[in-house]
Amino acid sequence: MNFKKSLALASICLLILNCSHSLRITNGEELNVSSSFPLQNQLRIGLSSPQMDDYATKKYIESVADALSRNSSVSRVIYPYKASLHANQVDVVIDLSVTTKYDGKWSNFFINWPGFLIWAPAVWGYGYKAEIETKGNISFTKKKSNDTFSLPLVVHFRQAEIDRTWTEISWLEASIIAFVGGFYMTTYDDDITPEFISKFTPQYSQIVVNRILKAAESN
Repeated sequence: MNFKKSLALASICLLILNCSHSLRITNGEELNVSSSFPLQNQLRIGLSSPQMDDYATKKYIESVADALSRNSSVSRVIYPYKASLHANQVDVVIDLSVTTKYDGKWSNFFINWPGFLIWAPAVWGYGYKAEIETKGNISFTKKKSNDTFSLPLVVHFRQAEIDRTWTEISWLEASIIAFVGGFYMTTYDDDITPEFISKFTPQYSQIVVNRILKAAESN
């Protein structure tokens, strides 16, 4: 095996070993909100959503249901709540809807080219943005009062995997692949949505639960 072939093989092996960057939320600290104090009386909560058939948004709603069930201010969570079945079993009825939008960042072009020279896609990952707006309608059954809220969140995160970092093979040629591929990398990678949801929902659900409990505290 000659030197060029050995170098090519070594480069490919290095690429395979360094082709990914685990998903990391970069503005998580900015999204933190202070926790609400425990309520004097525990609540029985019914949670519903018009998006039960949508896989992605359903995961956000399910995370809120789980977080509520583990909160000391809540004695019971019925999810999915149905008025015809559970009307007399709850103190609060919450209807949530979630709208999401995911985008890639234009700076990904430079991560790909000339960033491939220093393995930038694997070292820093490609940048993405998630816009998540949660709208809620809260009905207090005993007091017969209502509260509504809209909670917009913008989440920045970075990630890279081999379906995109393979363009680092530009090390083996004249960088054309990385340059042309850089335009594509500015788009969002739909494959990472489930991983993002799994990573972000623990924090997301706590933010929404705090908003719900603050409404309950004031009512």
